[in-house]
Amino acid sequence: MPKSKGKDDELVRVATAPNPVIAASWQELLKEEGIPAMVKIEDTLGVAYQVSSFYPCSIFVLATDAERAKKILDELAEEDAAPEGDSAFSDEEHLSS
Repeated sequence: MPKSKGKDDELVRVATAPNPVIAASWQELLKEEGIPAMVKIEDTLGVAYQVSSFYPCSIFVLATDAERAKKILDELAEEDAAPEGDSAFSDEEHLSS
């Protein structure tokens, strides 16, 4: 019998990276911590014109991993000492699977 999808299967946006290179590094960091992550390109027009280093990408994880993923990425942001108000980790969006 197939498993029914519930709230735990929901994808949650935990961060928005400024470009695909940073998104890939965040995705890899989460993977190393045991959290599968998905990267979604936000600016499809930029992709069409091959302006690859300038389009933002959202990082999604399962709802059950969201709190831990945010903590990991927040710690990374603190290490990088980003200027105040420049945090990419404040937005959250739920998407049903």
